[in-house]
Amino acid sequence: MFTFHVSWALQCMRRSYFSFYTKSRLSKRLEEKGKLAEKRAEMALKHSGRVWRGKTRELYFKNFTLVGRADFVSEREVVEVKAKLNPAFLLPNMAQLNLYLLMEGKPTGVLLFGDGNIIKLRRSDFLIRQSLKYFETLAEHIVSCRVPEGDRIFCKNCSFRHFCID
Repeated sequence: MFTFHVSWALQCMRRSYFSFYTKSRLSKRLEEKGKLAEKRAEMALKHSGRVWRGKTRELYFKNFTLVGRADFVSEREVVEVKAKLNPAFLLPNMAQLNLYLLMEGKPTGVLLFGDGNIIKLRRSDFLIRQSLKYFETLAEHIVSCRVPEGDRIFCKNCSFRHFCID
């Protein structure tokens, strides 16, 4: 049984494959941007009512376990904070939020971006199914020791890009 992080959903399969074996590292700059966005979001959300930090949750499937923690949860929705709206990561961000909605049993969620953008979503069973297929495929690659194809759209800040760039 494999354990995968929800944050890997629909990102570069090669990055997820390598991340399974060794921890991926963000640059200090990106890490700081993320922390700042989360801190700002926490301050803004405190004024909007009862919101708390998410708890680490696990979802168990036949061949793998998904683990993750939403940034914030309220009685009605899940809030996931991202440093900025990057079109390349929009689908993976939406997939990640949908998996958190499944974990928390909430029907709606919000992607809150540090650059001021906000996207509200209803839970999408389609995105959840696509994410689960992604993780099934990742598990198959690990079992067969086959490194999957990479997706160059995600290379810019990837700590494994030296394995992919020619």
